[in-house]
Amino acid sequence: MKHKTRKFLYLICIIIILSFGFGCLGNSSPEPHDFPSGELGTYEINTSTINVTNSTTFFLFSNKTVRAVSTFVNSSSLKINIPKDASAEFGSGKDPVIKDLVVMGNISINNSNNFEDNNFTRIPYSSSFLKSGNSRIVILEFEELSTGFAAYSFSREYGYFFHILSRNETITVVLPAGHNTSNIILGSPKPIKPDEKFKDSKNRMWLVWFDPYPDKNFISVKYYKEYLPRILSIVGTVLLIGFIVSALYYNRKIRKLQKEREDMEQDVRKKE
Repeated sequence: MKHKTRKFLYLICIIIILSFGFGCLGNSSPEPHDFPSGELGTYEINTSTINVTNSTTFFLFSNKTVRAVSTFVNSSSLKINIPKDASAEFGSGKDPVIKDLVVMGNISINNSNNFEDNNFTRIPYSSSFLKSGNSRIVILEFEELSTGFAAYSFSREYGYFFHILSRNETITVVLPAGHNTSNIILGSPKPIKPDEKFKDSKNRMWLVWFDPYPDKNFISVKYYKEYLPRILSIVGTVLLIGFIVSALYYNRKIRKLQKEREDMEQDVRKKE
């Protein structure tokens, strides 16, 4: 009887393992999916048709929105990697993962940066996405080798940004206006030292890494409102002063009690 029970349990375990395995395999093929399109005016485009290079710029906002612009050069496809916790849609059974998608470019001639004309226009593409571990990979495929950009939006936890690197490109992260990073307590970027770091006229901090892949696998940035370090410093100073005052007060009380004890002991000795 025990032998039959053991065989039955083994069979159940094998069925579970096989089911899990087939489930994982089923998620390994991209699924065609149409993502909601958007308007070009939604985005801040700093890309020209001259000397285009692979890059992605992420504009972070305080309302948990991220607007990204990814450029591609002489490419037949573009993969957009969205970490699992980067979208408010994850876990809710809802897609699209990304939204307000705008794809513009030009057909490359002779695999170079020469174009049929000097303007980027909307180009035809097909889209799909792939569930892979803790990410969803959005795949845009173009009818011909093209150079241009894809602009898209997604949701991201406020105060922390994370991006998985998958190609040689320049990564730029633009923090919300009035925010900063690189505080040892409140948070800092990784890699710790961006290749460039500056503020623009809108009081936004720009962090730039030139071709961090494949030496680095990801970019992460913990950011905060720029006045928080001052508040933290003030609170720390107040606590330190409070500690010193308390220490002096209790030290004085202890000395006073010790003096009273010594006086009492002397009185006892005199009476003896």
